[in-house]
Amino acid sequence: MIFRRHAFASKAAALLAFAATVASAVPVAFDVPHAAVTSSDASLAFSSALFNAISLTGDLDASDSIEVAVDAGTLTLAKTDGLTLTSGDGIDDASVTFSSSSLTDVNAALDGLVYTPPPGYAGRPSLTLTISGTQSQTITIRIAVNAVMDATAARAALTAGVTEIHSGQQPGKLVCYGEQAINVIMYNGDDVGEGPMIGAANWGNGRAVAMPDHQMLNMGSYGDVSGTFYKNAIAYLGKTTTSDLNVKIAIYDSASADWLTSQGYTNVVVTSESNLVNDLPNADVFIGGWMGTSEPAANLDALEDFVAVQGKGIFIADYGVGYSWWWGKPYHQAPGNLLLREAGLGFGDGYKYHFGNIDATNVASGNHVSAQTVLSMLQDSSGYTPDDLEMGGYVLDMLFDVLPEGDPLLPRMDQYFYARIDTINPTPSNPIGDAFEKALLGRESAILLSTPPQDVVKHRVCDEVYGEVPSSAPRIASRTVSIDMTRSRWQATGLYNVPGEVTIVTVPPELVGQGYRIRINAHTDNISKRDTWIRPPRVHRYYDIDSEVTQVANAFGGAIFIDFKGNGFSTPPSETPGTTASVTIENAAEHPYFVLGEHTNDDWMNGLKDKPAPYAVFVSENFIFVQRSAEHASLTQPHELMTWWNNVTITQDWLASRPGRTSAELTNVDIQNSAGAAHSGYPIQAYDKHWGNLADYQDLSTGGSWGDFHEVGHNMQRGWWTFSGHGEVSNNIFSAYCLKTLPSSPSPGGWGWSIDALTTMDRAVSVTAESSYHSFWLTFWLNQAYWFGFDKLRDAFGTYEYDNVNDSSKLPSNDQEEHDQWIVRFSTIVGHDISRYAKDVYGLSVSDDAVNQVAAMNLPDWMPAYPGIYGSHGTSPTESIAF
Repeated sequence: MIFRRHAFASKAAALLAFAATVASAVPVAFDVPHAAVTSSDASLAFSSALFNAISLTGDLDASDSIEVAVDAGTLTLAKTDGLTLTSGDGIDDASVTFSSSSLTDVNAALDGLVYTPPPGYAGRPSLTLTISGTQSQTITIRIAVNAVMDATAARAALTAGVTEIHSGQQPGKLVCYGEQAINVIMYNGDDVGEGPMIGAANWGNGRAVAMPDHQMLNMGSYGDVSGTFYKNAIAYLGKTTTSDLNVKIAIYDSASADWLTSQGYTNVVVTSESNLVNDLPNADVFIGGWMGTSEPAANLDALEDFVAVQGKGIFIADYGVGYSWWWGKPYHQAPGNLLLREAGLGFGDGYKYHFGNIDATNVASGNHVSAQTVLSMLQDSSGYTPDDLEMGGYVLDMLFDVLPEGDPLLPRMDQYFYARIDTINPTPSNPIGDAFEKALLGRESAILLSTPPQDVVKHRVCDEVYGEVPSSAPRIASRTVSIDMTRSRWQATGLYNVPGEVTIVTVPPELVGQGYRIRINAHTDNISKRDTWIRPPRVHRYYDIDSEVTQVANAFGGAIFIDFKGNGFSTPPSETPGTTASVTIENAAEHPYFVLGEHTNDDWMNGLKDKPAPYAVFVSENFIFVQRSAEHASLTQPHELMTWWNNVTITQDWLASRPGRTSAELTNVDIQNSAGAAHSGYPIQAYDKHWGNLADYQDLSTGGSWGDFHEVGHNMQRGWWTFSGHGEVSNNIFSAYCLKTLPSSPSPGGWGWSIDALTTMDRAVSVTAESSYHSFWLTFWLNQAYWFGFDKLRDAFGTYEYDNVNDSSKLPSNDQEEHDQWIVRFSTIVGHDISRYAKDVYGLSVSDDAVNQVAAMNLPDWMPAYPGIYGSHGTSPTESIAF
């Protein structure tokens, strides 16, 4: 009895143990790749080395059976160690079945699994994994086996007779990255690195054609321009000829369907999202046009089979950047990117400044640069042509837009990217001009801009490019600075974020959620359009003030600013005089810093000039500049210097007739800017090696600085009186006035002729619009200023400002109105008719209406005398004077 009880107890314990084991077993789950793509007659490996391995997790029983099968082609396991094969031998099997008690052995067999399609096959076979026994699990992977593309034939078919297409208005960016995808037409006159305007791909047994703007396939609107291309594409996708008007078309847009019918197409069906699955079986070509914010998953599945399996065609347009603009969603979620992943076509960030009809004769040629090509370039970019490298850089950039996280291509790209990027170091002593290396630096910049502050480290070229903050330099543990709330745009703090270190900024509640920002350094230019780079393309970083406490960091560090947004005349955060905000900054260094009205020359000489950070900030109410600290070594009069700079802005504001300034102009001298020796904007960005020393008070106060006057003058321009083509002319009215009034003895060389009436007249008769366009047209303005007074120019500018505030409908809205209104407004101000001067001497287009309007005032005709008439001569507004 005792034995039997023990025996019974042992059996019960065993049953309980078994039940516990079953209860704790974790069902097997599959980890499969996001996409699986190959080409006809090319095998596809699934492996961890390629980041596309098939693997299992969970608990596997020795009695469980695992089947791996494909419905077209064969499979070869990586190894069979530890497996019990019950069907197939693991080599070139359509189906192989095995069991194993070791999940490790199963995954080892699958890590390196090779799929081989049948000879000449194109389609979308199914690879199925099935587990049966103690559990039942099945998963299917669709493999795109894309037919080999005949690029020459495809381009010829698609471009036959095509000379132009409609841009759709500011088209987006398209990338053709699949092995069997091609660029068809490139934008004429642009670098290859700008991407194509038309792309095509073989997708399984079918075809796809793509355009990078959501409006480009509006056939009802643009058929008269793009019609030849539309017809070519339909024939190509339908695998027929352009004369075959019986091709069966399913289309979303009814206006486009009407256009097709008007062109003689006989089988056009207007479908919808809800009817697409039912209408596709009767179609040869689906014209999706723009598929909007989303497309039902069932439709995407149906379209995948329609093209890749049934061998039909899809014609699509999408606008990646719009998907981000309008809905704030990542590019990879755009229906076009979801749908065409296997085809290797995508729609990413960016757009082109093309409007209306655009030339379409630049048919793509040369080598196709696919994602696989880019992977090869990442390992070794030697041996590729400059165009190949430029396109490789473009493809690399776009892939990180169009592919979702988890796509096996992305970790493969990153694997080689991180191995390569540390060898690319753009500095003044090592300029980078290789297009592909620049693309890698662009990718690095994007990563750095999204790196959490706590993970930021100093960039490897930071010290050589921007100078070092010594490790021994004191860190300010905590300092509270007072920020003027009655001013807009950037407010300096006097503190510097040390590269790679976290700074903590605490603001009062009223600054939170207002669109304000914390900015680190003033080097805001993206220099990616430069031919060669002596610094990484993007080094500025900002943080939105979304909470009272914000951690900030930058791999390049820099002076810290609080940005209240707006422009030079915007309403500031507060209009109550004396309103300030207390901002506390922790863990930052000091930089050379001078504020007019707050610091004295003695303060400067007794310590401010020697602060350790490598960039200095000089501040006045109306002008700020930032430049390398080394530039101010000999400066002893910062008070006088900043008074002079402050007067530059005051002088130009007066001439522009723009009172009420609420922020300073800001000039930043960068080691390299994006274009020219300098360019306007906020901040004005100057190229260090081409720019003068903004802290050289002796030189500035004596000779002035035409370049700085010129760039600030750009910020004074108004489109109402800046004629078309005069962007580099009307700003120099301000340059000339500053050069005439601010320095004590400006040089007569260069633009020195512009400071005197007689030398301006000399210039007017010695040059033409053809020989010196900007000088010639500047004399148009300066003659008026010198004969009637700069105050009269100011008064005329003021009439526009008045109308802008009181009745903006009176302002000019096109080039002709700009010309006409200037003649009328200035003639009215000065009491003389300047229409003949403008028309006959300078060839300015002035309408008869404007001429008649001035003539009706009965004003005396005016023409400046040459070589000049000096002295006092009496007349009246209604009388001419003869000499």
